[in-house]
Amino acid sequence: KPGEQVHAYFAGEIEQSDVFGLREPCNPSLHDCWFDAKVKEGPDAHGVYTILWADSGVASSAVHAMHMRHTSGRQCGWDPWDTTRVK
Repeated sequence: KPGEQVHAYFAGEIEQSDVFGLREPCNPSLHDCWFDAKVKEGPDAHGVYTILWADSGVASSAVHAMHMRHTSGRQCGWDPWDTTRVK
């Protein structure tokens, strides 16, 4: 729900911690690709949320529920059969 704090997967690139200046694409299995964020709105009919990154970055701000976790560690839920969300 809007305002909720989450950890979200950043679908961009990060700097490798062992090689200065070398960037690598993120993938969900990399711990370093998950960042603190806050839900701005969503989910839409496809399970996508708009989030606000804690560092105020604007890249990759559309994140699917499967790539978001509550701060407790639980994955954020999204029911594709919930027709109340379809507009």
